Amino acid sequence: MKHFVLLLIAALLQAIPVHQLFASENPPPVIDQIVVTGAQKNLRVTPSPGVEAYQFYSAPSVAGPFTVNTNFILTPYITGYSTNYTTNGPVLITNYAYEWRNTNFTGNSGFFTMSATPLSSNTVALTTVLNRLAYGPTPDDLTAYANNPQAYIDEQLNMNGIPETLDTYTVEVTNAIPSNPLTNWTQVSMVGTLAAVNFYLFTTAPGDIYLDDFELNPYVYTNFVVT
Repeated sequence: MKHFVLLLIAALLQAIPVHQLFASENPPPVIDQIVVTGAQKNLRVTPSPGVEAYQFYSAPSVAGPFTVNTNFILTPYITGYSTNYTTNGPVLITNYAYEWRNTNFTGNSGFFTMSATPLSSNTVALTTVLNRLAYGPTPDDLTAYANNPQAYIDEQLNMNGIPETLDTYTVEVTNAIPSNPLTNWTQVSMVGTLAAVNFYLFTTAPGDIYLDDFELNPYVYTNFVVT
């Protein structure tokens, strides 16, 4: 009986068709409603995901020609009101939605259409990666990985391979140097090895400081071995 069940399962598995799954294109934006109030024309739109900008076109008739209309501005409008009950009592909430508004359309009638400019593939990939693998994009991330989202993934998979530039810095704490009681100025002298091209001065806490007679003198050390 067990042998029969195994053969039946194998036959069913061979009969199941295998379909390849492909990512579908994002749906285009759709003009759902036109609200007319005198010269003001309002287009209420279902937006499209991954869009950088929308373009609107208008024409005097459905046959065209349609020309670009740059007078539409994204504007909020009131959809209704609701009441939110809190421990301090009821609070009236105003609900808003957005529409594309043209306030100076002088024609008595018109026909409208729209198009969308999608974001670049690298921008979509980077924002998706940073929202899934991190806590969202930062300005530094958007600049560093704008053209190479895969670089961020590679860094997360190989944290030990990321160069730690701070390890090459020589830090000298100067807070322990006593101040001169006869003046507000303090003389600081430090000797060390400069391991990089850049040289930094910073405070360990917020505040204002003044620097005067700042000198950086290079020294050349030579070791002599007497034999």
